[in-house]
Amino acid sequence: MAIKFKVKQYIKDYVKVGDEYRHVEAESRYKVDNYDDLQTLLLTLVDFADGTVKFEISKEEVEE
Repeated sequence: MAIKFKVKQYIKDYVKVGDEYRHVEAESRYKVDNYDDLQTLLLTLVDFADGTVKFEISKEEVEE
């Protein structure tokens, strides 16, 4: 049995929407197939982030 992970990174920024500026939150989604890839992904995203990083991680067991 293998474990796969789905990662959502929430990105928040102050952007111009129409004629006004607003705080907007968007999602970046990633899928990884093992713990090593998950660790590499998270460390890379944190390393290149400008500030606070917000994640949601879900784990699923997959039959091989």
